[in-house]
Amino acid sequence: MSPTSPLAADHQEYYGAASRPPTASRSQASSRAVSINSNQSDRGRNRISKAFSRRSSTNSTASTKFHEIVFDSKPRRNSSRTSCASGRKGPLDTVARAAANAVKAVKACWRCKIMRKQCDVDLPCSSCPKVCRSEWHSIGCRRGDLRAEMPQLSLCPNPVPHDLSLVISPFDRSPLNYPSIKVNKYSRESVQSRVTDIKTARECQGSDKTSTSEGIGLSDVCQSILGVVRNTTSASIDHLSPHILAPLNDCILDIAWEISGSISSDEFLDVETPGTLLVLLQSAALYQAKLETDQLIPQSLVCLRSSLEALRAKNLGQLHASSHQVCTISSCKIECISNLEMHVNLYVDELSRVLFRKDNKHNKRWWLSVFYSLCIQSYVRRGIVELVKPENIENPSFLVHPAWQYLLLAVRLFIASSSTYDPLTGSVALAEAYGSRAEDIAAAKKAVNRESWESMGVTSSAEYLWNIYSE
Repeated sequence: MSPTSPLAADHQEYYGAASRPPTASRSQASSRAVSINSNQSDRGRNRISKAFSRRSSTNSTASTKFHEIVFDSKPRRNSSRTSCASGRKGPLDTVARAAANAVKAVKACWRCKIMRKQCDVDLPCSSCPKVCRSEWHSIGCRRGDLRAEMPQLSLCPNPVPHDLSLVISPFDRSPLNYPSIKVNKYSRESVQSRVTDIKTARECQGSDKTSTSEGIGLSDVCQSILGVVRNTTSASIDHLSPHILAPLNDCILDIAWEISGSISSDEFLDVETPGTLLVLLQSAALYQAKLETDQLIPQSLVCLRSSLEALRAKNLGQLHASSHQVCTISSCKIECISNLEMHVNLYVDELSRVLFRKDNKHNKRWWLSVFYSLCIQSYVRRGIVELVKPENIENPSFLVHPAWQYLLLAVRLFIASSSTYDPLTGSVALAEAYGSRAEDIAAAKKAVNRESWESMGVTSSAEYLWNIYSE
């Protein structure tokens, strides 16, 4: 999977007419009833079959009174656009068009956009409740995309313009001596070692020497990922093409290698065993390979891999303040840092696109994809905090740092947009009615160890997310 590949297009075909309320049929029935009464009063008793004709009542010979009733009660409607369809019929008048253009200029607020409400330019808008106990109250009336409202995350500690002659000695002004060049060289060598170890592990997995891997000179890291290779191979589903799962499994293997070789990975990952995290990653990968409705899960996997690469460089003393001497406001010259920032932004943009899709209210297939990605991103957040945290992490000022606040607003938005819908604790039949599958829900419950929630005092998926983001 290429980190810079374009994100998947929005698959609108998943959202069929079955998920939308049958408002059109009710409107048609109402229009036909009015047509019957008009024909009976003006033309006497006609045949019922003619009254239920599919032709519009505006084309009938006795439609004069029908037109008068419509235009007296709905003065904005245009007779030439009158039809049996529900919703607005005809163009807006001057005042309504001006109001719509004004809202379009400032964009509808998040709540109105998600709940399909009519918004206005006020702040807060008239549709947002002034007093509310739901998650919407803590979010407030916000407009625009998600990234614009989140605290700007910058992992480069020195993004300021400066004169290189003041920070680099005359003997080290050759680009080859820049600290960033040395860090980038180390990072590339680590990636090459990872590729070699994983290739060796794959070869051993398919050979007869798997059971005696200790005797063929494999490194400790290589031996530790042999089990992951077996799991990612056996996790494939018959009806899925190998090329769909291959890039996802490759990324999971990269993550397993980084965890195995990181000295402090157990501390920041805060999991009992790396296998606990890998179960989550593999379950998310299978769900992505089944649906491919968005790119949230792949982007989350890449973000996690990038954060582990940056942590490896820091733990081995490669990242320090002097490493960023040649960085500028527009770009960080440390590749592992700039890659992490890029993939984080790509994920947030994709999350914003998915959460604000028009069909989300009637089809909930997006829910598991967002939930999986937020669970994976909780580990990314821990890695980001580890990268930038000060010596005294208990300092209250750090609690407002963009690294600490990473995706907290997104979690609130996901909880608010979900409302009472929760397939992991609610009715499976209801989830199936909204487009989810029982087997996918069961796999997600296993991935997050749903059975242990009660012992931890967790009663919903919202509480589970808040727990993993507050650790």
